[in-house]
Amino acid sequence: MWKTQGGAALPANKLNMGIAAFGIAFRLVDPNTDIVGAPTSTVPPEEGCYTAQQGFWSYYETCLYRQGVAEKWIPSQSVPYAVTQGQWVGYDNTDSLDAKVAHIKSNGYGGVCVWAVDLDDYTGQFCRNGTNPFITYLKSIL
Repeated sequence: MWKTQGGAALPANKLNMGIAAFGIAFRLVDPNTDIVGAPTSTVPPEEGCYTAQQGFWSYYETCLYRQGVAEKWIPSQSVPYAVTQGQWVGYDNTDSLDAKVAHIKSNGYGGVCVWAVDLDDYTGQFCRNGTNPFITYLKSIL
């Protein structure tokens, strides 16, 4: 049970977990480092090549940028990250979605809210895993 600000009980099944269909990128001070907690630069990170937002890469852009790049894992958070061309990017993959859905189910939450469906690989051309691979996989494990 969660408590509202006024102290009223809020059942867990009324809560939904927000899941992001995008990655967040940071420019590294040393582009040759790939560790969690590495110093980031004051120079803005690269724009998503389609979203044109600095440090905001849609799910399909993360697939594009990560081609041929080794994926790393943060065990304490159950999330992946990658370093590509001096950019550190955190995002979700099937393993992190598995962990989040397990948490949702074990705590009896109501479900998920994905931000935003148009950030998935709706054409299937970038991730090479069919159309809407992020949401399709998420739906399959819920």
